[in-house]
Amino acid sequence: MAQHNAYWLNPRGKILDIGIGTHIDQVIKSPTSFGLTDRYVRNVYDKHNEPMNLEGKAREELMLELIKDGYVRIRLVTNRFWLVNSNRYDKKLKKALSVWAETAKDVKGAGKYMPVKIVTDKETISDYDVNDLYYEKHMNESDISATKDFHPVIVESVYDFKESKYREFLREKKNKKDIEIAHYPLKDAIEYAQSQFESHGKELYDVIPDFDKHYEFAQTHASSGTHLRKDMPVIHKHDIGKFKQFLEDKGIKSKVGKIAVGTFHPLQKQIYMNKSIDSIAEHGIATTKKFLTDPKVITVISNDHYIIDGHHRMLSGMLVDPKMKFNTLKVDVPATELLPLALEFSDKTGNVRNEQIRSNGHLI
Repeated sequence: MAQHNAYWLNPRGKILDIGIGTHIDQVIKSPTSFGLTDRYVRNVYDKHNEPMNLEGKAREELMLELIKDGYVRIRLVTNRFWLVNSNRYDKKLKKALSVWAETAKDVKGAGKYMPVKIVTDKETISDYDVNDLYYEKHMNESDISATKDFHPVIVESVYDFKESKYREFLREKKNKKDIEIAHYPLKDAIEYAQSQFESHGKELYDVIPDFDKHYEFAQTHASSGTHLRKDMPVIHKHDIGKFKQFLEDKGIKSKVGKIAVGTFHPLQKQIYMNKSIDSIAEHGIATTKKFLTDPKVITVISNDHYIIDGHHRMLSGMLVDPKMKFNTLKVDVPATELLPLALEFSDKTGNVRNEQIRSNGHLI
């Protein structure tokens, strides 16, 4: 009889037979098989100040994140029962468990009558043993019919566990629409950014070594925006002189200067991560910096450092280097006063709101 007592199931139906090892060992051994990266895993351990492989808080965070993402953890609990941790108990999981039971019934010290406890956030199912699952007693006719084209398989190597087509599917799905940074986890952002940089023959961390730190910094700032993109003014770079005069005519002072982008606050809440990352990946770090610091590219901000237009420039700057100094037109009124003035000017000028403006391929 086999001595294996731990398994991983992925969202596409691959069942990884871990043997007598641990679940976290497999994640550390091949993070990409779980949709993660080496750096992401290391950062989680560093955050908790724990050495790799320690079964502490970092391990718990990673395990819970994977289960939330659709991975299923199975382990034998002191020869008393099999524990299945999942974020759902659906038709596909039922089918996968029937395939898993075929090998589980031969596990030494457990056998086919070992109870199985399935635990999700919403329910605990303790009605079956391994033999019941093997003979699909947990499935009704609807379950069987719905999964007739779903064929889970058992693999013995974590490298065979990776389902590239699944990740490609997720990436294609993400690319179909703009991705708001405020709601996009770092783990997924790393995967997206790496794919974009690789498509241009670059390595993400060679270009932006502190990407993780910069992304979390930018995400915190971006999450404070409150206005929809369609309700924001559009001020082109060739409008800056006219806007300055417009303000002067109303008795409002403004001053051109240089200010670190990391001190900016957004008014707009729809700030799309993919727009900035795609541009940086395509043009590279030197060209991006040259564009963002071009004296002709001026960002309008209030005296409390809220940005009026150019939110994707702001995001690009924060991702590359939050200390980067932007050329600014700082207006001597708070954002609550500046925004309606900027909207008045933008509308009178005839600038179209919510317009995706590009200059030499760069987002403005």
